[in-house]
Amino acid sequence: MDFRCTLFGPAALIVALAGCPTSDAPAEPTWHQDVAPIVVGSCAGCHRAGGVGPFALQTYEDAAPIAGWLAGVTESGQMPPWGVTDDGCGSLRPLHEDPSLSEAQIQTLRNWADTGAALGDPATAAPLPSGPDWSLTEPTRRLEPDEPYVVRGDEDDFRCVVLDPELASPVWLTGMEVVPDATEVVHHALVWVDSDGASADLADETGGYPCFGGSGFDGGKLVGGWVPGAGALEYPEGSGLEIAAGSRFVVQYHYFGNGTDTPDASALDLRWVEAEPARKVTMALRGNAGSAAGGLQLQPGELAPEFVVPAGAEAHKETIRVPLPGLPNLGLFLVGPHMHLAGVSMKVSVERPGGVRQCLLEADAYDFYWQRLYRYDTPIEDLPILSGADTLILECTYDNTLDNGRIRDALSDEGLAAPVDLSLGDSSLEEMCLAVLGVVR
Repeated sequence: MDFRCTLFGPAALIVALAGCPTSDAPAEPTWHQDVAPIVVGSCAGCHRAGGVGPFALQTYEDAAPIAGWLAGVTESGQMPPWGVTDDGCGSLRPLHEDPSLSEAQIQTLRNWADTGAALGDPATAAPLPSGPDWSLTEPTRRLEPDEPYVVRGDEDDFRCVVLDPELASPVWLTGMEVVPDATEVVHHALVWVDSDGASADLADETGGYPCFGGSGFDGGKLVGGWVPGAGALEYPEGSGLEIAAGSRFVVQYHYFGNGTDTPDASALDLRWVEAEPARKVTMALRGNAGSAAGGLQLQPGELAPEFVVPAGAEAHKETIRVPLPGLPNLGLFLVGPHMHLAGVSMKVSVERPGGVRQCLLEADAYDFYWQRLYRYDTPIEDLPILSGADTLILECTYDNTLDNGRIRDALSDEGLAAPVDLSLGDSSLEEMCLAVLGVVR
């Protein structure tokens, strides 16, 4: 044993100078041998020609000039964009499609930057990952818009597209996948089912309508979503979500313009069965309480609970308790946090009888522009259970200051120079505290 490497406190500098290893990361990594598999495997899915990333990260020439930046944004957790870091819930269940880098991988990027970003020997290059294939297997039908929507300008654009599968009888949805077309302008998408036809009255001659924050109509149920790097949404094996006859699917696309007129004809792949499955899936939305009657909790300084994120508040928290009376035992397979532009973190927990809390998910780096639906990567029998004796707890934290770039941009769009109080609502200068729950019975 090298006793130099057991020193602590002020002796840490001596340890570092002595060259003691701190992780499994190579001390002097090279692009071909060590760095390319990390960058290509975890970054190039978005950072590629035609991808959603603003620049490519596929070659040594792409990465070497910004080696220090790569090290910094991975150390801070800003990249890859995932929204969940070391949150205290990580030991509950692994999450499907987690792109997070290991400590050793992050240290490799730091060592590469600090030692001059060496190229290495291409003759002995490490094999590059091709990435998992998470596309939807054997889709039943692809739905496409009647004509492309042209994304114009260079600003954010939220557009809902109505797609009719022409269902004459009920079916059971088992999986879905958004198939982006113009990946350079499609940022993310959310998918609802409209069983009442309300969306048809909103659509214009192109089959769509502007929308922000939601579907734009009442009664829709969220069934899935997509962000760059995500695969298909598959419900647990042997389960399905009932889709009534005559239902339409509504896809909300978040576009960000690139300064040129760009047509987009993104599609939606659906897989369903006609026979009723043994296990039933439900996608539920819980939260958004504006009063004590809905479970909104009293905050310091309040005489009565009121959902308001004060102007200038840097870490304002709203807490909502949602009892689940009468709920049968259900397996929770998906949790999706939803807030608007001021939202920075959201913790979803369940309180069991006796007051014992179990953390289900903590999106401690939430970003409205990188919303995800997080699925547990575990067999169905190992899913956490929700029952009628439980209470769901949502803790949403907001930054309503000019230090929050999303708020700053929203204020600028409205011609405002200073933050304003944010109440509960659908607009960009209103807020939400909402959890998407996917359960199987």
